[in-house]
Amino acid sequence: KIVFENSYKPDPAVIDFSAKKQLENMNLEKGQFSFGVYEADSSFAITNENPVVTAENGVAEGAAVGDIVFPEITIDKAGTYHYVMKEIIPEGDDKILDVVYDEVEYHITAIVWDMNGKLTARVTYTANGLPANHMTFSNVYFEPAAAEVELKASKVLTGRDLNNGEFEFELYETGADYTVDESMLIDTAMNGEDAEGASIVKFDKLIYTVEDMGDADEKNFYYVIKEVIPDAEDTAGIGYDDSYFEVAITVSNNGQGELVAEDPVITEVDGPDADTAVNGKAEFNNTYEADPAKLTLGGTKTLENKTLKENDFTFAIFVADENYNKVGDAVDTVQNDANGDFVFEDITYHSANVGNTYYYVVEEIAGSDDKVAYDDTVYGIEVTVSDNREGEIVLDIKYDDSKVITQSNVANINTLNFTNGYNPDDAVLNLSGEKLMEGRDIIAGEFTFELYK
Repeated sequence: KIVFENSYKPDPAVIDFSAKKQLENMNLEKGQFSFGVYEADSSFAITNENPVVTAENGVAEGAAVGDIVFPEITIDKAGTYHYVMKEIIPEGDDKILDVVYDEVEYHITAIVWDMNGKLTARVTYTANGLPANHMTFSNVYFEPAAAEVELKASKVLTGRDLNNGEFEFELYETGADYTVDESMLIDTAMNGEDAEGASIVKFDKLIYTVEDMGDADEKNFYYVIKEVIPDAEDTAGIGYDDSYFEVAITVSNNGQGELVAEDPVITEVDGPDADTAVNGKAEFNNTYEADPAKLTLGGTKTLENKTLKENDFTFAIFVADENYNKVGDAVDTVQNDANGDFVFEDITYHSANVGNTYYYVVEEIAGSDDKVAYDDTVYGIEVTVSDNREGEIVLDIKYDDSKVITQSNVANINTLNFTNGYNPDDAVLNLSGEKLMEGRDIIAGEFTFELYK
């Protein structure tokens, strides 16, 4: 028996797929996105996670940047075939931040039959159950929301109450080495109070945008916070804190449409906690101490009926109670100069004396010359010490029936006047003469004489 076996194999069908890629709010680049065609069952459930063919936008020869051209699929058997075309959405770092990928799936049905020895395919496309004449994948770039950071500092003033708006602070944006020059100044702020009444210095919010990030997904920003320190003559009793604070802020893109700033890392430099990271807020510590005030008391001595000489008379100042009763020994004693002037040693008042009133008595110490009438005047002096909160101790001085003499931090009272008189013993003048008589002897009592003034 002779058997002749023939075989029949029609020419295969060739199917090619193409689609379009759109990207909103961002320039589309070649090869930026990938796509796959997957085998599926009749319900379009993917049966093999490995795509039959893949493509990238704009990479096929002659393709525009938005064209997606897949390699051909060859089918060598008649039948009905199902495929799913979709975008391959990357994961992790391969995903383009802030781009919302198109999750649409295009369902492809290819019916293949034999026509005169050649397989022929009819391909239809649907999306969401509806015919799809054009397969387009549309992605959208959403610029991530800006990150915001509010840098704060606090001011502590020891020695007096702190006033709002009294101190000024500067914020500089620097490089990683924290070197500062005036061109880097980006903001200034004054001290104030928060809702609870605590001291606070608030700079304007720092806002970080995509432009600030450049091409980086994470970036560090560096700042320096300093207090403005005036010239020495303008400090008004304030001892300024010359420390400063270095600030580092890390900003990153969370891939969910937001730039996120981590809590600032603030490090004190040249202060009591130098090179120590502090918790979110820089603290500047100033002190206040007013300049001391000096009281100079003095006066003049007048001596009547005699020429005044240096050191002729002695004067004393005593601490007294509010009724001008002397308390203890003399604080100081002095003597007059040749012109009659005398000056006591300065009395100095410090911040510790503020709020107190002091009383003094000034008098002449009587000497032993019984021919001098010593002045027994006693001067009561009242000194009230206050602080003008501008760096000066102020003395309110009263004497002689509470007459206000001065309000100054340097008081010179040189009008404490004492007048003495000089009363010498009576002088005796003895006058005598001689009577001459020619021709006879003089008889006693014979002649009388007169004295005229």
